[in-house]
Order: sequence, then structure tokens, then C-alpha cells
Amino acid sequence: MINNLKLPGLITGLSILLSFSCIHKPEKQPGFTYDNSFQQISDSLHSWTNSHTPVGVEALIIKNEKVLYHKAFGFKDLESNVPLEINSIFRVASMTKPITATGILILKERGKLQLNDKISKYIPAFKKIAEDSITIEHLLRHTSGYGEFQIWKDYGEELRKLNNIQEVVDILAAREPVYPLGFEEYSSLNTILLSRIIEVSSGMPAEFFLKENILQPLKMNDTYLLEDPQADWFKKIPKTYGVKNGIPEVYWIPGSDPSMYPFFRGATGAATTAHDYAKFLQLWLNKGELNGTRILQETTVDLALDNKGKAIGLHWFVPQSPIKADLFGHAGWYGTSASGYQNDNAIVVYLTQTYNAPKIAEFYEVLAYSGILEHPGPFDIQKELPKLPNQPNDATLRKYIGKYRAITLDSIHWSAVIDNQEGHLQAHISSDLDSWSERLVNLKPDIFAPGYINKSTPFAISPQVFYEFQEPGSFKIRVFDRTEFNFIKLVD
Repeated sequence: MINNLKLPGLITGLSILLSFSCIHKPEKQPGFTYDNSFQQISDSLHSWTNSHTPVGVEALIIKNEKVLYHKAFGFKDLESNVPLEINSIFRVASMTKPITATGILILKERGKLQLNDKISKYIPAFKKIAEDSITIEHLLRHTSGYGEFQIWKDYGEELRKLNNIQEVVDILAAREPVYPLGFEEYSSLNTILLSRIIEVSSGMPAEFFLKENILQPLKMNDTYLLEDPQADWFKKIPKTYGVKNGIPEVYWIPGSDPSMYPFFRGATGAATTAHDYAKFLQLWLNKGELNGTRILQETTVDLALDNKGKAIGLHWFVPQSPIKADLFGHAGWYGTSASGYQNDNAIVVYLTQTYNAPKIAEFYEVLAYSGILEHPGPFDIQKELPKLPNQPNDATLRKYIGKYRAITLDSIHWSAVIDNQEGHLQAHISSDLDSWSERLVNLKPDIFAPGYINKSTPFAISPQVFYEFQEPGSFKIRVFDRTEFNFIKLVD
């Protein structure tokens, strides 16, 4: 969903920007009066996994370092009818990124590097790139100018055949960034470069440095940074699924399918448990210390959670909120998400391995209305709905229905199907790398926004995302004041 966590593998900055942009506390609406908040969460997770969207899910809620809720639903292996159990090991993909960034911050505190250092100091090949202007902080804030897809679309399969991170960096050093320096655009390429800088400045492989300086001190004993198909823990990972036409299909089988990457590259690769990742989040909630072990100084934590008025701090997604650094978090390709709430001293971890039907946004919506936490979490809904026009009838909606195509700046081909479901427009957006669906609420003539609709009544909409239909046969998706997609209708 554009305004929610759609969370495919190479997560775009757009998806996470909106997912973690929580400004308002929602009001409980008619139909959302829950006598038992936790039971409502369980009922929702049970309902979703019964329909295999997702196939299996584990949710953990911690407040003041005490577990409030921890349950698993659905299946680890649907075909063999193996249920998912709590404390399963999940591949968390891009949730690896904050761990890598923490390694950089540790090295900064030890005087091994400075955030304003040019990355060419550690990777000389970048003296020829972007006029040698990219710094470590640009990488941390995703403002280097690199786009998420500009390398993967050409080199995705080839990267899996490489032997080490330096070979990946050599490919990157031959390509100029697609965006101007300072332009915020989430990209895994930034983290790949950070992992190489860790190696150069620490004198050891990045995964060893992170294990020695983060995982071991925090006793994250069930967290692994390198895929090992022969290891016992690796076989405990649930199967990964995708959902096509409502039917779950096996996407990846642990221990049977080959490793995605035979080396650690910083941006992805971690496998962990809900409790282990919660330890990592608690470190940040505690301003750099956990159980008497200090990993970071408070000033470093404050710096990292300062988004400078944008969507991202130093590799954490931080909402543009009146309450500075109230919420931070990250998500991953296979349907995983974790958030820390400073005002509540709370942690929410939501894990599944159903990459295109994770229901993460819906989970945070249920959590928001439950009142369990003061902050609604990474789900942005409008507190007070505007006075909406009467929703269009089927005859009016007909002119918007159809198939559309778009090409983004990264030369990714996108398709859109707009149809009518239960009297409301439904948008289905997809490419080879990503897909999401969302219900649309009519705001004014030819302008819609993603929303939550109970029967015929919309009572939660995104205040920052707009589908603007234009003549002849086109529409654009605008986020804040920035147009992200321009779709043209296909002629039958």
C-alpha cells in the first residue's frame, strides 16, 4: 500500500517514508470499540493467517521491558501443515541496515572515521564519482543520490555470483548516482558501501565486526549475519511465500534453495528472532545502553534519530512528527517490521515470511485503534476526516477503471489495475520487484486517497497520498508535493 508498509524485498523509500510517518493519534471510531484489545489483535492475526495472507505471522509487543503480547499464528510450512511457533528465526532483509549503521557509529565514536569523511577516503574508486562529494553521512541518511533500483535492475542476478563485497563496490563505482546529492532516496546501495567502509576502517570483515561489537554484547545469540544452508538454525527459518491470485506459492525453502548471497553486504542478510531484534531496539530506546552494556553514547543516539525534517535519520526511519524521535523503525522485504516508541518505552516486532501479503499496515492499524500504546505506531491516518463528498456510484467510477502503465526514473516498468470492488475503486500496483493494493476514497472530483472503508463509510485516509486522475486516460500518484508515478491508460 502506498501509504503503508508494502515491504517487498528492495523496499523503496516511498513505502517506508509513508509507513513510518505517524503524525496523529487516531480516535476510536464507531465499530472499533474493542472490549479486549489483545483479543482483537489475535482475532485479526488468526483471520489473516486462515486466509494465508500472510501464511504465518509472529507478533511481539513489549512495554517498559515487559512482554505484553507474544503470539504466533499460521504456518511455518503450509504444505506440511507445520505450525509457526514463537521465537522462530526469520530472514529480516533490510532490517539488517540499522545494525550495519550502528557499526559505523561505533567506529565514529572510536575515532576510526568521521561522518563528514568523503567515502573516497575508504573507497578510492569513488574519487571519480559525483565529483568526490559523497560523505558517510550521505550514505547514512540515504541522500547520496543512488536509487534503489538503478543497479539491481541491471545486475541483480550477477551480484549473486560475486565473491565478496569489494566486487560489488567495484560495480557501484562505475555508475554515477541517478539523483542529485542531498536528495533523499532510500537505497540498499548506501548500506553496501557502509559495510565496505566498516571493513576498511576496522580491518576485519563487516559481519565479524558487527557480531563482536553488537550481537555478542547484547546477547543476540539467535541472530546471524551470514546465510548458512548447512547450519541447523538455517533450517528453522519458515518457508518464504508469495501470494498470487489469493493463493500462496512457495518462494524460497530454507536448506533446499541456495543462499541468496554467499557474503555479507550490509543491506540484507540478517536472520533473527523477535526477542533478539527487540534487544537491539531496546538498546536504542535506552539511549545506547542495555543491561549495563553501553554500545553508543546518548549524543550519538540523539543524532541518529534526528531526521533533519525528512523521513530518515542515520539509517532509521523516523516520522516527521511534532514529537522529536518519538518513533523509529525499519522493515524488510519478506514482510518484517520493527518499531521503537520512545514516549511509551515500547517495542513492536511483526514478522512474517510472506513477502507480498504481509498485512503489516493492517496490523499497525489494529494496534493504533486498540489503545495499547499512546502512539499509534507506523500507520498514518487522518485524525479528523475532511467533509467528504458522497462517494461516486458505479457509473461514475467506470471512467477510472482500466489497466495502466508507467516507467519510473530508475527505468522500472510498473503496471496498475484500477477496478471497482464493492462500490469503491481498488488500485493494484505492481512491477517485477514490488506490488501492493489499496482501497481508494474519493476526496474531490478525480482525486482519491488510500483509505480504510467500513462498508460504505470511509473513516481513515492517508492525508499525504493522492491518486489524481487526468484526461485523457492517465493518473499520477503524488506523495506530499512530489509525484512518484505517472500512469498512462492502455488501450484495449
